[in-house]
Amino acid sequence: MKKVYIETNGCAVLRHETYKIAMAFEKNEYEETSDIQEANVVIMTGCAVIDSNERYALEAIKRINTQRNKYSTFIVSGCLPAICGEKVRQISSDIILLKYGEISKIDEIFSFKTSINDVYFNCEPKRHHSFGDPEIVVQESEQQDEWLVRKIDDACKNTKAYNQFVYSTRGRHLWREKDLFEIRVSYGCANRCSYCATKIAIGDFVSVPLKKILEQVELASQKGYKRIMLMGDEIGYWNDGGYNIVDLVSAIENLDASIRIGIRYISPDIIVKYYRHLEEHFASGRIYYFCSAFQSGSSRILTLMNRNPNITPFINCMKDIEDNRYPVMKHTQIIVGFPTETAEDVMDTLDCLQQAAFDHVTITKYCPRKGTKAYEYDCLTDDVVDKRVRVFENWLLINRNSKLYNAVKQEVINTHDQI
Repeated sequence: MKKVYIETNGCAVLRHETYKIAMAFEKNEYEETSDIQEANVVIMTGCAVIDSNERYALEAIKRINTQRNKYSTFIVSGCLPAICGEKVRQISSDIILLKYGEISKIDEIFSFKTSINDVYFNCEPKRHHSFGDPEIVVQESEQQDEWLVRKIDDACKNTKAYNQFVYSTRGRHLWREKDLFEIRVSYGCANRCSYCATKIAIGDFVSVPLKKILEQVELASQKGYKRIMLMGDEIGYWNDGGYNIVDLVSAIENLDASIRIGIRYISPDIIVKYYRHLEEHFASGRIYYFCSAFQSGSSRILTLMNRNPNITPFINCMKDIEDNRYPVMKHTQIIVGFPTETAEDVMDTLDCLQQAAFDHVTITKYCPRKGTKAYEYDCLTDDVVDKRVRVFENWLLINRNSKLYNAVKQEVINTHDQI
């Protein structure tokens, strides 16, 4: 049997896409192997959204190219081909580069009987971690916190404290969850942020048809999954025949009312637009998690980012969720050190974080990427950016401890009231 070796350094969305590629080979009678030497086909899907990801991916490609047997076909896909394809070519001229929109060429290259375009189903996106994935470093204080919240949960016959601990603790990535069924519902992005290299790689927004999505929901239900994650680089703009993201959530509920839904990723503008419709799903716990990146609390910086400068309505929505104690985990992302960022801009972002009380915040240092509008701007010094990152990291730790304390407090109070 022909064999394929697959590796990735991608985000959750790219890892999902990588599994689709793996399934396409499986359906066309290839066996996946962990031994690169015996593989007829070698595939690396790489991320290049920031410098560090690009460097890691290029080093991985160099390693793979050295280790693979000389008769194998080597394909590189993901964001890398569009963002830094020339650098990949310098490693080896016989590497086949396939951009996001070109992945269907695999059918022709390998004479697939089952087209990769017909592969949608997914239930194991965690399979293709890079062999070089760093291990999660768990601090001693975090180990003690985990022990404590598990003890409290045992006493209260609940899991709320531990759930809060998981979502508030850095490094506990969602793609490591084993009981989660992920469904890709869109490709590309409808926005044009000035800093985003991913847009260059993935192209414009395309929705996966509702019928295909519900087929996957049905498969998840049959397999006994109780949580699904709707995946895409920006899924809030999903649309099929006039149906929007709220209709999609309702359609899933109608198919299996026991399934809870996570959303990764959805823009702040979409949450504001549909908040009154989404609110009932937040309140019921139907939507148990979402990631919505607001990037900065400064209207001036948001304008430079080519994003909506009026962030207040979004923050008000987040405050409403917090004030009503809706059982939904709120995750956001911010960029620190965007060109011309001032101390006042930093304070605006911290103020938004404080008001919104997110359960988790991903902090990313600004990274200039060739081909983007922001690449033309003058960057801040590394020293300044590093200091600001530490400020946000300290705030994040304080917020985590506060969220964890409140979760434990509420759980104990609720248990006491039932006695």
